[in-house]
Parts: sequence; structure tokens; C-alpha cells
Amino acid sequence: MKRTVEIDDILTREQIAALLHINPQTVSQLVRQGRLPAFNIGTDKRPIYRFVRAACIAAMTNSINTQSVNAGDMTEEKPCQSNYVAVSGTVISLRQAAKELDNRLKQRTKGKLRNSTIN
Repeated sequence: MKRTVEIDDILTREQIAALLHINPQTVSQLVRQGRLPAFNIGTDKRPIYRFVRAACIAAMTNSINTQSVNAGDMTEEKPCQSNYVAVSGTVISLRQAAKELDNRLKQRTKGKLRNSTIN
């Protein structure tokens, strides 16, 4: 059985935003995230989205039941794959700390000697 879509079932971005009680920019964001089904009748640089009413309602109903809750727009940073990168604020061993302190405190013997007298 083939289901046909009536012309009244095709909605613009503004109409679907009014139907779902959300901002039109939020509609575009949901389309880009793949959470709201749409088809583009424009170009990639300037999309013009059209929506099927029943598909959008079904998608939003499913996302309410399956959408995980997060704290705003917080994103988790991926850790560096290298073990050789020093991250600021990390704990270093006492031996390494002592070595770095000794290197900074010992008298400078390399490099050009400078005259310290004032004429």
C-alpha cells in the first residue's frame, strides 16, 4: 500500500517552527543534526527546507523519549593521544620537580659573560 502525501502536509521552516513552538533557527539546527527529517529544495549554500508534517511530529515524539539529557552546550574534549605532552596543572614526580628546580637555580656557566661594572 503506497501512502501519498497531500500538499497540505508539506510545510515550510516557519510553519514547522510554529507547529512545534520553537524558533525557525532551531528547526534548521535540528535538520543539520539529523534529528528532524526534511528535504532541501534550495542549494547547499542556501538551503530551503520543506517538511512532511507527520514525519516531523513522529521524529519529535521519538526524540522526546530517547533524547539523552545534557548540561547545556557543554562538549567533552577528546584527550590527547600522545603520552609525551605535558598538560599544565598536572602532578609531576618529586624527582622531576627537583631536577627542574635545580636546573633553574644553578649558576649559569654557559653563554657569553657580561661585564657588570658601570662607567
